[in-house]
Amino acid sequence: MIDAVGIGLIGGFCVGVLCGRSAWVARKDKAELEQPSTYELKRNVEEAEGRYLEVLRREMANILMVSNPDTMLTAYDKAWRYQREIVAADPERRNADLHSITQKFKYYREFELLGTRHFVPYEAAMFSFSEDEVADRYVEISKMLILRRTIFGGEKTNQVFDDQEYEVLSKSVRAQKDRAFRAKIEHAMARFYAFSSGYDQSPGATNAPRPEFDMGDVSVFRLRSASFTPENENGIVFKLTGEYAVYTTFHDHERCRTYQSYYRSNASFGERQALEMR
Repeated sequence: MIDAVGIGLIGGFCVGVLCGRSAWVARKDKAELEQPSTYELKRNVEEAEGRYLEVLRREMANILMVSNPDTMLTAYDKAWRYQREIVAADPERRNADLHSITQKFKYYREFELLGTRHFVPYEAAMFSFSEDEVADRYVEISKMLILRRTIFGGEKTNQVFDDQEYEVLSKSVRAQKDRAFRAKIEHAMARFYAFSSGYDQSPGATNAPRPEFDMGDVSVFRLRSASFTPENENGIVFKLTGEYAVYTTFHDHERCRTYQSYYRSNASFGERQALEMR
């Protein structure tokens, strides 16, 4: 016969089992709620694929911006024109283009052109590829991004290319060209100063006029201003590219500083366009 103590123990055991089961069920329900749905998993995969393509496109763009900014502009314009065509096209055209590009690139990893290790500089990896190949791959990756957004993202999805981004690109191209041109000017002036220093130290240099620095690819000479200027002005002619530049220096003796300025110019050196310094 079960006494009161036994009944209490049995009751406590049952309550414990029920409470434990309730806690386990609650944890199980919570875990199930925290599991991502099929839709969320699909969305995450699509986002990862898109970000992967964006990284590859950025690689191609960075290579082109360094090697030839004009080629970058041409590739951008080509991909932007394609976007306008696809946005205006019917579903049949869009799906046909998607089928075509997925037949060429069956896996996302095949969009990668360089296939190099992450620490290898792009210049070293570029020996196997031409500038045109990089530009073509930039356009192909862009087409895939455009098709994905247009077909799967809906009409309200932000497009890959727009006027605001093109304005930023144009400024970046201008800045990159100016940086490259400034480096050419600095190299020409370094040669000019080396030439001048060598001549000044030669015997009898003080009694003879200094000859002009005129090499096969570049010439540098002093500019004579019609009006007074505290700056020393040099005209530079890059013979192989038909480019003209003006390089000026100003010595601030009070602050013991020297200021340089760099300009694009014309054959008469009457026009001057300051280079971007950033």
